[in-house]
Amino acid sequence: AGGVVTPLSGRLIVRFGARRAILGALSFSACGLLLTLTPSSALIIAGLAVASSGVFICQSTTFSFIAANVVEGRSLATGLYNMCYYAGGAAGTWAVGLAYEAGGWSRAVLTIFIAFLIAFPTGVLAALYLEEYAPKNRWTDVIEVNINNLAAVPSIIFGLLGLAIFLNFFGLPRSGSTLI
Repeated sequence: AGGVVTPLSGRLIVRFGARRAILGALSFSACGLLLTLTPSSALIIAGLAVASSGVFICQSTTFSFIAANVVEGRSLATGLYNMCYYAGGAAGTWAVGLAYEAGGWSRAVLTIFIAFLIAFPTGVLAALYLEEYAPKNRWTDVIEVNINNLAAVPSIIFGLLGLAIFLNFFGLPRSGSTLI
């Protein structure tokens, strides 16, 4: 889906602007997620395709927005976005697995909607604060170095690190539906 819809994001940005393209992509994703609640296998597959297409459009639009609007600290902004994207994905996978175990698919979908409502404004506000308002001191230097390091590491490494932390540090089970 990403190879087909990602090139569309450029046209969406030109036509609607980056903010509207991102909000539209998130809305498109949410509609796809709702389709997964139907009993029809064909609609579930279509819903997953629509939801992932919205995510791909949102991601490429965000990268374009950062490149076009951030003059100083572009790598910091990109790294912060990547860090939030992958950290949210790791935590979200764990939370959705627990929700699925507790209440089935509909509870898992509700958990994803709640994550939408929390993650988007949190990521935008954190990036805005660090780039525009945070004082330049040792603490923000440490954050910037860590974000740049996170942006340079492949996502599979973060996934394995997150898995190790969740399993060992938090004492989670090593099998079962928690590890969906």
